[in-house]
Amino acid sequence: MVRNFNVTITAAGTAQPLTASRAPAGWVLMQAAKGNTGSVYIGGTGITNGTTTTNGIELAKGDTLSFPAMGITEPYDLATIFVNADTNNDKLRVIYGRP
Repeated sequence: MVRNFNVTITAAGTAQPLTASRAPAGWVLMQAAKGNTGSVYIGGTGITNGTTTTNGIELAKGDTLSFPAMGITEPYDLATIFVNADTNNDKLRVIYGRP
């Protein structure tokens, strides 16, 4: 089953999880919204934004990042993938497949 949602980064400079609770995914595709003002950043709990040393993946508006299906026994957990942004209220679009 394919699902999708948008994440709004309300506090630029503060990492937030894609979901508030466990959400297993067999694969994930993320896109920085084309209407964003700045970049968004994908990583772990300590992900920073471009105003400090970035330790994740930077996505400019319209850029995508995928976590492919790998035949792993443990699926991705969307609650352990974090996002940050340069600008308040920028968005990340997420589409994923349930394992």
